[in-house]
Parts: sequence; C-alpha cells; structure tokens
Amino acid sequence: MEYTSLELQVISCKDLKAFNFFQKLSVFVTVSIVAEDGPRRRLHPALQLRHRTPTSKRGHRNPEWNHDLGFDLSAVSPREYPGLSVKFDVRLPSVVGSRSIGEVRTSLQELVDEFNGLVQFRGYQVKNDDGKVIGVLYFRYELRGRSDKVGNELARMDSPAHPRGQ
Repeated sequence: MEYTSLELQVISCKDLKAFNFFQKLSVFVTVSIVAEDGPRRRLHPALQLRHRTPTSKRGHRNPEWNHDLGFDLSAVSPREYPGLSVKFDVRLPSVVGSRSIGEVRTSLQELVDEFNGLVQFRGYQVKNDDGKVIGVLYFRYELRGRSDKVGNELARMDSPAHPRGQ
C-alpha cells in the first residue's frame, strides 16, 4: 500500500540511564527517516527533514514529550519502504550542541505492515553505541492517505486520536 504521510507522537522514555550517575537527564529526541545504503546511513532525499522534540525539563529517568510530528511520504514509492528506517536519536544538550546517548531504529516497512487503520502504540529499546539497552522509548503512529494501485485517493482513515475535520 502507498501512504502519503506518517504521523508520529514521541511520547516518553522509561528507565533512561545516563553515562554518569550524577548527570541530569534533560534530553530531547530527533526523528528522521534514513535510507540504508549498505554500511552507510543517510537521510532519504525526499525526506530531508529532521524533527526535534522540546528538551525534557524534568531531568530524570522518565522524560515525557508528547510531541507530534509528521513526514510527507508522497514522494516515496512503496518499493522504497523496505530500505528505509525511522530513526529516533535520544540526545543530551551540551555547551557546544548536543550528543547522542542512544537510538531506536525501526523499519518503515514494518510500520506499514503492522498498521491496521488505527493509531498504533509502540515501545522500543533505546541502545547506546555499544548496543547496551539504556531505556525504552514509547511512541505512537498513524499512516494516512492510503492510495489504491491506480493512484486514486481513498478516504482518510479516522481514528479516535484524529477524528475527521480536526
């Protein structure tokens, strides 16, 4: 199936661990869609967009954002879905920018395959560069604008979170 947009809400992290026990965990998450080119990963050309949540001000192991964001998939062919991943990068602000403390990757094809027309909730392990689990990231998603094979736009799927006309 072909979809024209991916709507996400980055909800929260649970039991997030820092490098340093005394480090305050005011973190944010960047979200992008990346193409897998063998060992290289790059932003998909049609999706040159990286979203960012606000920085969590709570400063503890269970940050919350409840931040909505979306990606326009209209320029992406369904044949490309298997080679694309949604990347969530958990970042810690620093004096000279920010640094990644862990990430989550999920295949766009997996999200499409598991989508049943209703908002889907997911929790994935956040892993650091060494592959060690440092917490769990929760998000929800919905795919919109499904088209049939002839390219005719079908009616938007309604869900309790996004009723028609809102």
